[in-house]
Amino acid sequence: MKSLDEINREILQRLETGTYRNAPKPSIIGNGKKKLPQGSTQTNPTKETCSCGGAGWLIGNDGELVRCGKCTNLLKVSRLTEEEQTARIDDITTRMDDKYGEGLALRFLAKEMLRDPFGFLTIWGTPGNAKSLLLGALVAEFCRSGRQAVYVNADDLVALLSPGEDTEVDGFRYVPGNPDANLNRLKSTPVLALDEMDKLKWSDWQVQKIGALIEYRHRQSEKLVTLFAMNKHPDRWRSAGDKAPDVSHLTDRWMDGRFNRYWPEGQERFLPACLDQFKENVGGVTRYFAPGFFHATLPSMRSAQRRYVPLAQSPVNGKEMVR
Repeated sequence: MKSLDEINREILQRLETGTYRNAPKPSIIGNGKKKLPQGSTQTNPTKETCSCGGAGWLIGNDGELVRCGKCTNLLKVSRLTEEEQTARIDDITTRMDDKYGEGLALRFLAKEMLRDPFGFLTIWGTPGNAKSLLLGALVAEFCRSGRQAVYVNADDLVALLSPGEDTEVDGFRYVPGNPDANLNRLKSTPVLALDEMDKLKWSDWQVQKIGALIEYRHRQSEKLVTLFAMNKHPDRWRSAGDKAPDVSHLTDRWMDGRFNRYWPEGQERFLPACLDQFKENVGGVTRYFAPGFFHATLPSMRSAQRRYVPLAQSPVNGKEMVR
């Protein structure tokens, strides 16, 4: 078994020689020692406290570099905004117009995914009903638990997988003009959230590239978590030519029954009404479940959102106003 020093040296050597083209290279500091990749914030880079030996990176089972959860601020490289980084699953509250308990069902699905990280979770439905909030909250929660998670919307997903010039997609190490390297990076990310999937044009190359990404992560469901959000059911998508793209093979994977989550036995009195229809007989017992391909039907809540402003006093016309 390799020592921590050997692993550390191997990581730095591979970074320097370009073996990992999709990872930041170390630089040389004044004393001639290697400077670790930017974004690797060491809290206590000692052999005794961290398995990466302070390098900030680990070599995964497939030979790819993965960030060390102890040395890296995973939230900063999650592609979430500063506000989104504070999100929590319980931020998805039950609305007054939520007659069927969809908020409770969404919180249940998210917490089950966090408790038992496995496979896919797909939320589709009306714009503005907390789908992106759910994805962001799960990414933030996974990061806080020490598991690397990345949020990518449709536009950035296309940018990462398209041949391009020397540009960088914010918060995600991008290999310019090398979509294959970026595809491999997306394949190996432990938790990947893909938002606005229905906004893709789903041209032939997108079906091929993104389809390959989804199919790979589906095969690796035991090791990888993938979160999806979309406004429309895949059957209603339209491509650039205004023709429905053939994504039936992807829909089949999104609707995989293994991704359903059973409601706790003996807690049926708390079952939200939106899950009444999802039940099956298991060993002579009726078990309810929340589908891993969940249809959120509530109307948009954006007009009801408010920005929290701390109480502050400011003089207005000689008077004090509290806002």
